[in-house]
Amino acid sequence: MVAAGIWSLGSVQDEIFNLSTETIPTAMSGTSLNNLIDRKLSFMNEFLGTSIANDAITLVYQDPLINLSMGDLLDHLEGASAGQNKTIKIGEMSIAKSSATGGSSSGALQWKDKAMDTLNELKNKANFYKALG
Repeated sequence: MVAAGIWSLGSVQDEIFNLSTETIPTAMSGTSLNNLIDRKLSFMNEFLGTSIANDAITLVYQDPLINLSMGDLLDHLEGASAGQNKTIKIGEMSIAKSSATGGSSSGALQWKDKAMDTLNELKNKANFYKALG
């Protein structure tokens, strides 16, 4: 498990590998996975109006970034082997690829929904505060 604190894209990638019970295909590991994570970080910055650097991801942003990235990774893995009868396992979630039909699977949507719930909470906290004085 990656240590708590300030993370980089590589730390997020390590955590995704730790959550996965299967080997992530070579085509999706390394630079490709880092690029996917970086796109999710850009989305978070745009959504929250922040400027989180890709080498300074604080604890509060780590979970939603992992969850968004996991959702997209599941989408990619499902699409990469469409028509094959295989199961994807990430963490405790298991998805039969043969049952996935176009768009995001329910598993990928769960990861993304969890991330968006957290991002919406963070956005609301940033918008509501009590001025002292």
